[in-house]
Amino acid sequence: MITNEKQYKSTRASIEKLAGALTALQSPTGDLPDVLVKAQRSALLSQIDELDEDVRFYDDLRAGKISEFSAESLHDLPDILIQARIARGMSQRISATFLASRSSRSNATKRIAIARPASTV
Repeated sequence: MITNEKQYKSTRASIEKLAGALTALQSPTGDLPDVLVKAQRSALLSQIDELDEDVRFYDDLRAGKISEFSAESLHDLPDILIQARIARGMSQRISATFLASRSSRSNATKRIAIARPASTV
């Protein structure tokens, strides 16, 4: 999963490099057996497809095409938080600041509740 713009740009550059390697395999040199060329071509296509899927998903998140997220377990929560951050157009820094301020407000509310004396009936 692509989590930020730097990874996005790097992934797109990797796709271009892999596509170049695939093109180079299209012109047979006779140095490699056909079975090996087919295996390399298959591996490159598989990797390009996987990276293309990651790029499309990131593009869809940024475009707001995905707005609902679901988790099968708590293990999925970090990925969902990242996806929600991207969908909202938030940078990692802004997201961290937002989460920290929410936590601070929550802690302040708890401190106020603890500091108040219990009312008696």
